[in-house]
Amino acid sequence: TTVVACGGGNTDSDADSEDTEEVEEEEEEEEEEEEEEESSTEEEEEMATEAEEGEAESVEFTLVNETNRPLTEFYVSAPEDELWGENLIPEGYVLSPGSEVGVIVDDGRPDCDYDIKGVLGESEDGSVGAGELVHSGVEICEGAVYTYK
Repeated sequence: TTVVACGGGNTDSDADSEDTEEVEEEEEEEEEEEEEEESSTEEEEEMATEAEEGEAESVEFTLVNETNRPLTEFYVSAPEDELWGENLIPEGYVLSPGSEVGVIVDDGRPDCDYDIKGVLGESEDGSVGAGELVHSGVEICEGAVYTYK
């Protein structure tokens, strides 16, 4: 913020206040212009980064549950990631045995390599308990079908 001394022989307080308002308006305009320039530069940098990374797109595939247990959670992550992403099956839903669903992974990866984790509920007859199935290094590209067996 710049402090400006107003005056110059005019002792009318209204004139001083008008001068101060004009200076404040000019300062606000300058700040807005600087912010616009910074924002524009950031956008250009983001676009350059995306171009360098290649044409990263979302991947849409079909998930099929051919187990005898409901699939209650489903996670997809890049092989180099240590943490799983969000559960792709909405809370309160399950993928029943014999069912399939379309899945979209919108992570911006330029390749099709993923690690996959499915959390299966207990079998209907109770002979098999709940558990996780993890598959590493799975190639899932656009239009693929991924089946849990």
